[in-house]
Amino acid sequence: MDGWMDGWFYLTVSLGKKLFPRCTRVLNSFMDDDLSDQGAFKVGSPEEHAGKKQRYSELKSVVAEAFQKDVAAMERHPADSCKG
Repeated sequence: MDGWMDGWFYLTVSLGKKLFPRCTRVLNSFMDDDLSDQGAFKVGSPEEHAGKKQRYSELKSVVAEAFQKDVAAMERHPADSCKG
């Protein structure tokens, strides 16, 4: 990427972390999980596939819950949302 694009990307990510701290924590834990690799769904037994799909569904639910909590926190304290 170009230098200015890197800067905008960094600013976007930084703002996202400030506005959505719960989502950030959940997504960071997802990236540490083996499900972050798209190839993870292509290998393994049918039982392993079922377990991975269940874990993926659980993660989607946790991300949605974290997002709702972040939005509710912003609505309660909008001035605090952009503080670092």
